[in-house]
Amino acid sequence: MKKLLLTVLALLIALTVLAEGDIVPEGAEKFIGDWQDGETFILMDWDDECFRVLIIQGRDDGQTEWEYSCLYDSETGALASLPYGVRREVVFDDNGEFVSSDEVYGDGEAAFAIDENDRLTWQDEKDGAGDGLVFERLPGFEPLFSDMREALADEGYTGFEGTSCGYYVAVVEVDGALNRVAAELDETALKLEDAIYESDDLSAAVEAYEDYVRTLPVSYLEEIVQQSMTEEETAQIIGKTIGELEEQGFEALSFDDGSEAFVVTMAFGMYDYDLTVNESVDIQALWDGKADYETLTVKSAVYAGLSPNVTDLNYLPDGTWYDTEFGFEGEDDGFDLMEALFEAVQSGELDLETLESTLREAVPDQADEIMGYLKSMIKTFGASEDEDAGD
Repeated sequence: MKKLLLTVLALLIALTVLAEGDIVPEGAEKFIGDWQDGETFILMDWDDECFRVLIIQGRDDGQTEWEYSCLYDSETGALASLPYGVRREVVFDDNGEFVSSDEVYGDGEAAFAIDENDRLTWQDEKDGAGDGLVFERLPGFEPLFSDMREALADEGYTGFEGTSCGYYVAVVEVDGALNRVAAELDETALKLEDAIYESDDLSAAVEAYEDYVRTLPVSYLEEIVQQSMTEEETAQIIGKTIGELEEQGFEALSFDDGSEAFVVTMAFGMYDYDLTVNESVDIQALWDGKADYETLTVKSAVYAGLSPNVTDLNYLPDGTWYDTEFGFEGEDDGFDLMEALFEAVQSGELDLETLESTLREAVPDQADEIMGYLKSMIKTFGASEDEDAGD
């Protein structure tokens, strides 16, 4: 239990520190924007606690991408990346459609500076990819929509919207392409969001929040480049187990024990697929952790439409998963802090009294919110076996 508590505290303290750094450092605003040198583009934006830098370099068969999380050095006036920069090789087919994205490394480092002529330089410490390049600032962003209300009223609005990573996000189809339209949450929006969890009138609190965020100006728009699987690709799912699909990056979202078949809905990036499996499983047993769905074999698979993942900014436009909070990329391993705490309490590895006292000592401002949410999960999904036995 001591090890678990230390892990929990490390994560909570990290989140607390990051949350305090949501203001762009003085003098660093000059980096924000889009830059170009030939076929190489650099996109820079402030992401609460650091700069998020995405570099895209075109090739005949695709593009190379680098992604860094950078801190501003006020003494030198430059940006220096944290030591986990990612390089990816992205491949397109002859029609320009996405084929694959492979990570080359995840330990890159880089530095960025702006000279007296307002030109940007990129020093790639890993393989010198920025040598000789000098970037000019591109014209400012011209949004397709002035605010979120306009985006949601557009005929291409898909019905998907939600809050993610400090932004309110909606998905709108524009000229045949799916686009995320995002508005950064301001202080008022964040207070209204917090009020949802404290209000006795949930529907009124949600309505007040949604009414306000719809008035926010659009911060940016990005095209979703991942395509849903073809019929041939979907057919290749048949015969695989749910566990095998999870290893390939699929994510189990829900289970439906219908009258005719047991269906597992799984997401692959931005899209959902309904998978009928070879046998049924008691759903309550799944919730209680007494049944294993990973060994189930898929009998049929059909495309089920867009996934709720489309509004989750932890998913990049190509469908790969990137943890914007801690800055690492890969398949979503399903780790969730509250879920980990819930499971630890359920198993008896952690007791609520010890957890609460530890939280109040380490992160007093967050303790009530964390404990309230955890107790709500326990009330909803059931108490531990020990607690049940004592009732």
